[in-house]
Amino acid sequence: MARVKNRRSRRTPTRRRAVEDQTVVADAGAEQTPEVEKPGQPYFCYLVRCADGSFYAGISTDPERRARQHNAGRGARYTRMHRPVTLVYVEPQPDVAAALRRERAIKKLSHAMKEKLAAAAPEFLEK
Repeated sequence: MARVKNRRSRRTPTRRRAVEDQTVVADAGAEQTPEVEKPGQPYFCYLVRCADGSFYAGISTDPERRARQHNAGRGARYTRMHRPVTLVYVEPQPDVAAALRRERAIKKLSHAMKEKLAAAAPEFLEK
């Protein structure tokens, strides 16, 4: 019997679901909406302070909604373990690529620099 070198050819292909076909089922009171990039849609880079004093940076089209998701336990895995979180910094970005670049730059900052960033930007959060 001949050996098959490429076992991958015997595997069944994985099925991928399109984002448009997925239905998001939310619990009562939970706010879950898939973020699909739309042309001209504003993106924001945000920074939240966790209960232990650490920071978490992310991007969203609605930072206040995203902070509520973090506090509800439906945000990032890191913030689930460090709740509650407080939104301390929001920076508008022209598109998702710019928001991702800025998020990466903020994540690379030291804790002291993130403190300065949060202290210098209360005007973004005033209503």
